[in-house]
Amino acid sequence: MTQLKPKDLWEPGIEGLYLGLPAEKYHAAPGVNHSMLKNSEPVARLPVYLQEKEPPTTAMIMGTLVHQSILEPEKPFPQIVVKPDGMQFRSTADKAWRDEHLTAGRIILHETGKDSIEQLNGMVASIKKHPFCQRIFQDGESEVSGFTRQTKGLLRKIRIDWLPHGTALVDIKTMAGEADEETVSRLLYNERYYTQAAWYLDCWNDLMPEEPRHSFIFVFVEKSPPYLVALYFLTDDLGEHDDGTIQLGRRRNAQNLVAISEAKKTGIWPGFCETPQRITIPKYARLKAQEGNL
Repeated sequence: MTQLKPKDLWEPGIEGLYLGLPAEKYHAAPGVNHSMLKNSEPVARLPVYLQEKEPPTTAMIMGTLVHQSILEPEKPFPQIVVKPDGMQFRSTADKAWRDEHLTAGRIILHETGKDSIEQLNGMVASIKKHPFCQRIFQDGESEVSGFTRQTKGLLRKIRIDWLPHGTALVDIKTMAGEADEETVSRLLYNERYYTQAAWYLDCWNDLMPEEPRHSFIFVFVEKSPPYLVALYFLTDDLGEHDDGTIQLGRRRNAQNLVAISEAKKTGIWPGFCETPQRITIPKYARLKAQEGNL
């Protein structure tokens, strides 16, 4: 990992991998990240996504706190306050209460605070005692920011949860449901985790060809007791484990990048089809109808 640079050397628009870059600087930096790809189908959605950022939900906040507890335990933990029951932030007094805590740098939990704290402690404890997690989180670097250009000139960026020694990248996911293989497989597609894996591996390997990474490990932890942990991986090693999922993610990412690049050049952000298109009922519904199960 000799090419990882300290945050002090980072400048907007410059390629490289950086340690310790604050999250707010990374998010404000120029470049296309994976979240932008997810919100670019059709590409007309992207400008709205970038302009109308929603405040973080409790679920998002909890995910951030789990990440910090596991990946950056030495970092000062933010103060947490619980929103009183019934407070809607509509009155002047409610807004003043909110603004006071936000200005002080505190995190506001919008749901039942006691349950949320217990949930956080449960998830963190489960990850820490998981045998394989103890191994992969024992030595490595957290929150590594990367910036690299694509062939069409677009700057791509990534923020890697955990960079262990070896040939993998690691990402932690909290989930409301069960972390069984069937559920996670659906999430892999519906939440575009498979395109995230392709995006991160491609960006890393473009920046570090002499130290390539071939696998992307997801650490899933359930949000309810007993806070079970499950680890799954995708690989691009072209060996016995490679089922082509990374290639499918890479292809979808490339299509998104082309659409974004064209829209930036032309100033036209297309939505759905511009002329009437033939449509039919879904294949599963057609099969049911043919079988008489209307």
